[in-house]
Amino acid sequence: MPPKRNRRPTAKKANADARGSMVQCGGCDSWVYSSDMSSPTLEEADRAGFKCKICTTLHTIQANITLHEKKLRGDLQLEIGSLKSQLREMEAHNKEEVEKLTQGLRTESDRCKVLESEVKALRNQVQLTGKSPNNVPETSVRPRNTQTPTPTSYCLDSAPESPKTPERNNQTPVPGKPPGPLKTKTLWSNVAGTKQHKTTAKDPAEGCPPPEGAHGTTYSRPISGGGPQPQQQHQGPTRRFCVILGDSNAHRLKRTTYQTVKDRRVRITTRSGAKVEETLVWAEEEIARANSTSTTLQLVLHVGTTDILQKEDTAKLAELLRQKLASWSQNAPQHSYCVCAVPEINTRGAEIERECCEWNANVASMCNTLGRAVEFLRLAESSTQGNMEDIHYDRRLADDIGHQLAQKVAFFGTNIRPEKNKGHQKKTPLPHPKAMQQFIHVMTTAFGQLTKKSQWR
Repeated sequence: MPPKRNRRPTAKKANADARGSMVQCGGCDSWVYSSDMSSPTLEEADRAGFKCKICTTLHTIQANITLHEKKLRGDLQLEIGSLKSQLREMEAHNKEEVEKLTQGLRTESDRCKVLESEVKALRNQVQLTGKSPNNVPETSVRPRNTQTPTPTSYCLDSAPESPKTPERNNQTPVPGKPPGPLKTKTLWSNVAGTKQHKTTAKDPAEGCPPPEGAHGTTYSRPISGGGPQPQQQHQGPTRRFCVILGDSNAHRLKRTTYQTVKDRRVRITTRSGAKVEETLVWAEEEIARANSTSTTLQLVLHVGTTDILQKEDTAKLAELLRQKLASWSQNAPQHSYCVCAVPEINTRGAEIERECCEWNANVASMCNTLGRAVEFLRLAESSTQGNMEDIHYDRRLADDIGHQLAQKVAFFGTNIRPEKNKGHQKKTPLPHPKAMQQFIHVMTTAFGQLTKKSQWR
């Protein structure tokens, strides 16, 4: 027999021999080669309970997850404990507040009961007082259709009742002579938008002072037993005064203003270098003084040049001026407020001149938006250029501006005068146009006849 050949090992067997023997994993029951084991030797793997690399990694991940879960549970328990403690504190605080509120309600209810008992006692006392014969209740009203009128003041209650036949001018009637006209008192009252003319007999207690609480109102006898008709009395004349506040340019207007307004209705208060803020403080003092003395004030401000020359924030100053004027016109609308334009100075450079023009434009628009109580006075137009002594008005321009300002002051003092009582004035009716034409025709004819007679002579 031929000798056997030594076969060469296959590639698969060679690889298996190189990787070693196979071992079964205790976790997943899978067979792996010894080279894939986490333990270096088979003996150590048998002692430690062999596990593959996948099972070892999963075990490590599960251990980490368990530790993290325990940590989160501990943190959550701590937070829950702190929240529970806060809740207990809030419940205790709310319980105290509820107890306080309950106690306050009980106290208020007890006080209300005491007040109700006092009110009931007072009502009983009033009823007992009203039933006594010596005390007549004030709410008693006489019948409407009686001839005796209802008393309208305390003076009429105390006066004796007038006879049924009214007196005729307090004169004794003479036989054969017609009686004089009945003295009457004419009153006008506006009821529901229509005027009603009432003629009543002469009041026997005329001239008595009004009752307490009736200041500024007069009462007349009612028609057919009605209530008293109030009439507003004519208020006395109010004092009107003008105050001019400003800088050194305003000081140069004094002479002409005082010469034009000669009845001491104007006062000019100036200071060289006066600024806007301090002038507004003076103005508030003047308004307070006028309000305390019931004076209608015309306040004229001539200020702003110093602030422009010192390069102050003109926008901020204009806003401050606007706020003050708006507050004054709202809180004291009976006064009049005027702001004069500053001179457009061209001797200190183009920038100062531009600032003056912008200031005048801003103040003019501001005064137009504030209403009729605030007025902007541009007494010196652009013609001021060439009529200035550095930053001041010259003599001619100061006289011109002072005269215009004085006319403004005089118009304020004479424009609104206290109205007279028009009810006692006798108005002469105007003649009819046709009657005037007839009168002119008659006079012309008579004049023509006289002219003809004189010519014949």
